[in-house]
Amino acid sequence: MENCSHQINPTHTVLIGTGSSVADYLLYLEKQPLVGRITIIGQDWTDLFFLQCLCSLTKLKLKINQIDPGESADQKGVFFVFSKVESIDFNAKKIFCQKGVFQYDSLILVNENRPKALLNHKLKHIKNYHSSCEFSSWIKDVNNVAVIEGNDFPAIAMAERLSFFGIKTYLVCKSNYLAEGFLPGEEACLLAKQLKNNGITVLFGQQIEKYLLDQSGNISGFRLTDGKEYVCTMALHASGHFPEFSYLRDTDFYSGKTFFVDQSCRVTSVKDVYVMGHNLSIEKKVGGDLSKRSFYPDLGAISFFKDKLDVRKRQTNFIHYELMGLTWSIYGDFSTNWGKSSQNFYWEHPNGQISFRLLFDARNFTVISIVTLGIGFKDQFMINAIDKQWKAEELMDKLDRGIYPDQSSSEIFALIFKAFTVEFKEKKKENNSSFMERILEKLF
Repeated sequence: MENCSHQINPTHTVLIGTGSSVADYLLYLEKQPLVGRITIIGQDWTDLFFLQCLCSLTKLKLKINQIDPGESADQKGVFFVFSKVESIDFNAKKIFCQKGVFQYDSLILVNENRPKALLNHKLKHIKNYHSSCEFSSWIKDVNNVAVIEGNDFPAIAMAERLSFFGIKTYLVCKSNYLAEGFLPGEEACLLAKQLKNNGITVLFGQQIEKYLLDQSGNISGFRLTDGKEYVCTMALHASGHFPEFSYLRDTDFYSGKTFFVDQSCRVTSVKDVYVMGHNLSIEKKVGGDLSKRSFYPDLGAISFFKDKLDVRKRQTNFIHYELMGLTWSIYGDFSTNWGKSSQNFYWEHPNGQISFRLLFDARNFTVISIVTLGIGFKDQFMINAIDKQWKAEELMDKLDRGIYPDQSSSEIFALIFKAFTVEFKEKKKENNSSFMERILEKLF
């Protein structure tokens, strides 16, 4: 693992753009010794704000400082720069921006959609702030009402951060519950209540039909599809738009939408250049010298790091999201579209802020995935339950060993165990009945 740190974090790594892949990339670095300098280039204030929200969502602790080009060139750490990129000299490893020139050792292009903002005129003027804290204070001082249109986790994270600043915030969701397709209905309801309790107004089943402007042309409000109007001074579209890499128009690895890379997200025609994000096409060898391109809509930091980290490949993945003070954790391959071959156990605490969900095989009762909201479990305990194919009953028998000790742990464990015991008996009866029915069908 001697050269691993250099591969992951050489003297100066520059990322152009922001998105979930950048947050994941920084999460990997957070677990390694930070031996070099990371510079993230964004075009405007929404890029830094979005990155701050993603860092908060993924519980990232690395400090990100905002600087001007050329400042602290030899200093170790993570830095953010507002500047439009005009061209790149890949041979000299130089990035030419409106505000200066960057020399890089490794370059990562981030092809992910970024929020699109409609602004009050005060938000158009970016001052020279030297920390993300000062930048956050600037947003808080110049704005007081915001609306976010979106329904995924980043949209919720942006709403949470604006609300944290004391800004009155609306979240407009096209669907009828939060993070549809990612959150089951019960957990989505718990999270919606938490947002409401923290002053965020969630407008379900709606879209923004029109933005209202004042006499100066600044945004002053919005109208929904149901005709209701609300006052606001800033609007953010979470889905936003993809970055413009106009300066890459003449390269052989960018089509104007799609990047062509290898399986490690590396651009093969230039040295030390990588791409993370969406719309990537990977070249694969098919019999001898025949080359075939396979399209991948999303390749993030996991693909970038898989060949650079000399660590044991973990069978079971897990994620942790921090939302409104509650941790949403997923262990294993979880989908809200569980089928007939699996059984689903769900428990919710009477306080409406804690839930536990277990998905297990309907035939042999082995654990498939575990999902929790507002409960802290030991990661390795949950990973063992899935990797070692524990039975659902075995997991429950050991559950008290996996909960982090605190004043409420024993109460939570007892309530989950009791609810599971009652429900599991019924499921076993149903399963045995079905088994006997199948036998009788074959006999008669």
